[in-house]
Formats: sequence, C-alpha cells, structure tokens
Amino acid sequence: MALTKIKLARILAANLKIHEKVALQHITDLMDLIKMQLIEGNEVAIVGFGILKPAYKLLFITASLEPFEPVSVQRRKIISFTASLSIKKALNLLNAR
Repeated sequence: MALTKIKLARILAANLKIHEKVALQHITDLMDLIKMQLIEGNEVAIVGFGILKPAYKLLFITASLEPFEPVSVQRRKIISFTASLSIKKALNLLNAR
C-alpha cells in the first residue's frame, strides 16, 4: 500500500497535534520546494533519506513494431534517487528476516 500525501498529512497531524489541512499544506509546500529545486537543476539531499537529482536519460535507438524501422528516442530529463545508507541498512535488515 502506498503512502499517499493525504496519509502522510494524517500521520503528521496526529504526531504534531495540528489540523490535517495545516499538515497537508506543509507537506504540499515542502514538495513544491523540492520540485522547484529539481526543475532548476539542483540536487536535493535529505539526511537520513537520500539524494534526489535531475539527470538525463540518453538518446537511444529502438525499432518500431511496424514497419520495423529504427526509431530515435530523444534524451529526456529524469529524476534519479540514491537511498541513504540508513535506509539501505534498514531494508537489508528487513529482508534478512
């Protein structure tokens, strides 16, 4: 089950004892800030979570299905994520059980 923005807001509201709408607005503001940094080409490093950074998926050639001709797929911007060491360790401990 995915942790949605609404679910995250409910958890934050309960933990901080604030209204869910206020929590949702804080989460939205944080996501907007992260999004703007990535759009501007900046990397976003969150200690204990990981690093988000804009990258480019390179141009590649593939074949179309019909009439089986080469098709060029242009390079495009993507977001790469590198998990922090603490997350990697936690996942490995969970998988070891």
